[in-house]
Amino acid sequence: MKQTIEIDVPEGWEIVGYRRPQHDEFYLKDGEIVKAYLNCLTYSAIIVKRSWEWPEWLKADWIAMDESGKWFAYSCAEPVLDDKVWARGEADVCIVLNSNMIDFNPPPCDDWKKSLRKNPRLS
Repeated sequence: MKQTIEIDVPEGWEIVGYRRPQHDEFYLKDGEIVKAYLNCLTYSAIIVKRSWEWPEWLKADWIAMDESGKWFAYSCAEPVLDDKVWARGEADVCIVLNSNMIDFNPPPCDDWKKSLRKNPRLS
């Protein structure tokens, strides 16, 4: 049997799943966000996480993922979708956002062709 329910999730949060929360995870309790601590719950709950936000330290104008799953930061002009990458203009700068070298957690994305994101702090 499968049951579907509708839940109001507070702004800035998204649902991860339904299970017993692990230490330091957040879950919904009576419509409020609660942080779990070691073995605090013996029952399942709706697990939530903060929605992806543009990192404060990232000053690039755009970010996008290529076909291989690597994320790049671009300055100036909006990148254009090419065969397997997001192409940039000759005067623009592009760098790899390597999570082994910097603290970058990319936004959730299943389709690299829909990965282009604009810095929300730009006008």
